[in-house]
Amino acid sequence: SAQLADALPQDFSGRGADIAAGWGYLSWRLLESQSGISSITLYEAEKQALDMARVNLAAHAARTRFHWCDAAKPLPDVPAGGYDWLVMNPPAHDLSWSAPEMTAAMFTQAADALKPNGTLWLVAGRQLPYEELLQKRFKTVQKLQENADFKLIKAQK
Repeated sequence: SAQLADALPQDFSGRGADIAAGWGYLSWRLLESQSGISSITLYEAEKQALDMARVNLAAHAARTRFHWCDAAKPLPDVPAGGYDWLVMNPPAHDLSWSAPEMTAAMFTQAADALKPNGTLWLVAGRQLPYEELLQKRFKTVQKLQENADFKLIKAQK
């Protein structure tokens, strides 16, 4: 997540979401550094992690919303017209623990939640074949960075 946060552009604005938000690290980094963000909605399946995200983002309460949900199913309370952007650190990090059907479903829900030309930014284990999954739902898929362990991907709807 830190690698993704460091690589994100500095011109985020509008409404966005953090899918598989965990304890809110990506949202926190964005809200701390980018004043053009009107709101971030955090979606997380683990209640304890989401509760911690509420604590970690308390200083940004006016710009955050939280949903305890399974991001492989339709996301609740997506704004009319969709989100401007999404960030994601999917929960599967290696092929032996990967759940390709779940990840594909999460990418489908992400695409459905974005407005036309909206962008998904994600970090993934380098060996995971996410580009192929993303190409089924997004107009363009671009690998931005890669190191021995991780890759950063930008997908535009």
